[in-house]
Amino acid sequence: MIARMQAVLGIDAAWTQGEPSGVALIVDDGAGWRQIRVAPSYEAFVDVCSGRDVDWRARPSAGPCDPTALLSAAADVLGNSAIVVVAVDMPMATAPIAGRRVADDETSRAFGRNGCAVHSPSGTRPGPIGAALHSGFSRHGFSLATRITRAATTPALLEVYPHAALLRLLDVDYRLPYKIAKSNRYWPGAIADERRANLGNSWVKSG
Repeated sequence: MIARMQAVLGIDAAWTQGEPSGVALIVDDGAGWRQIRVAPSYEAFVDVCSGRDVDWRARPSAGPCDPTALLSAAADVLGNSAIVVVAVDMPMATAPIAGRRVADDETSRAFGRNGCAVHSPSGTRPGPIGAALHSGFSRHGFSLATRITRAATTPALLEVYPHAALLRLLDVDYRLPYKIAKSNRYWPGAIADERRANLGNSWVKSG
């Protein structure tokens, strides 16, 4: 019998409908984890899983998450692998989120000095966007993991905060510069070519 390999679907979820959400699919092929698909939006992820190219120079499309479409697209390229975790960079809970949570305050207290304090959620942001994403994946059997969830229970839906994890994985002391739109703020006075080169170096380091 051939063992099924494990895969993780990662979503850098936008908190508003007007912004795109990045999606990545990684798989453990027995020799370690590797990325097999990545896209700058939900729509682009479905396209790239269908064999179409992504235009990384174009502005990514925005819009709501369709968990059924994402899981179906991923299944087309996974072969003998199964998604065991959907990891989402967005506040999630089993009850409606009306404001900052204890977890938000504790994370900001621990990582604020590293430039990684967290944004404050509310009933409207991400609000219904987060609730729809949660319920959509739940219908496919991905239960939100909480502190009472037994370790290694899968399939699972996880709330994650990647940048805090990167600090530890890369052994750095401050938030990595990675957003093109903020390159002027990262390196004030640098010319465009220098900013692009600096961003490229940061992406290589974090990848």
